[in-house]
This record gives sequence, C-alpha cells and structure tokens, in this order.
Amino acid sequence: MAKYNNYNSNPNKPNRMNMIIMRILSVVIFIILISCSNKTFTLESDVHHLKLLNWDGTGSIKTISNQAVIKDLIQCLENSKSKSTASMDFPNPHWRLSFLDESGKTIIELGYFQEEVELGVSGHYWDPEKDIVYGCNYNLIYPF
Repeated sequence: MAKYNNYNSNPNKPNRMNMIIMRILSVVIFIILISCSNKTFTLESDVHHLKLLNWDGTGSIKTISNQAVIKDLIQCLENSKSKSTASMDFPNPHWRLSFLDESGKTIIELGYFQEEVELGVSGHYWDPEKDIVYGCNYNLIYPF
C-alpha cells in the first residue's frame, strides 16, 4: 500500500492549504470584478438646472430648475442599464438636454428622444460622447 505524507493523506481530496489558497484567490477575483464594474452615468458637479434645446442647438424648448425633477432624472440615469450604440445607425434625437451648473456652464449634454427608443435598451436618453443609450424612461416633456 502506498504511503502518503501528513500534508495530503488522500491524493483525491484537496488539502487544507489548497483550500485556503482557493478561497483567497476567489475573494481577490471577486474584489477585482466588483471594482471594475462602474456606473455608466456619473456627474462631476451639482446640476442647478436643465435646458432642453432643439437637437441642432437652436430654439430653447424649456428650462427645468425643479430640483426634485432633476434629482429623479439623475437617479433614473444612474440606475439604468446602458447599451453601446457605436455600431448602430439611428436618427438623431429630437432634442439636446444640457445639464448646467450654478454658473450656467454645461456639465454634460445628452440627446433626448420624444418617444422611447429601443436600441438594445429602451429609453429616452443618448450620450453622443460615450456613444451609449441609457435605459431610463423618465419623461421630461410631460407634465413639466
């Protein structure tokens, strides 16, 4: 009969050290995966008001300064799924939505579709710089 050392008495059963190493490795991989997942929509400063313009930049449709509406929209965008539109052809949005800080400086601009669009996710908002659509269905036109 074969003789086994004390560290691994059964070759078919992993020893305690191997199990510890596997657990540590699993935790490290999990932490790496969590740290790699980031929100697709983030703002670097506070939004004071929103400005809705025609897509070509002419003709202001409305200005929204209601902080509850702004907060709800930002929360919807932050919690939404997103989909790359880099390889998609689709018509331009109806409007341009500018997020403005207190001094009136543009923080970010998104395209806003009047009706929900289905571009991998269903939503109204498209980021032309990141080339992604957000699955946020928050309607800015009615009743605001």
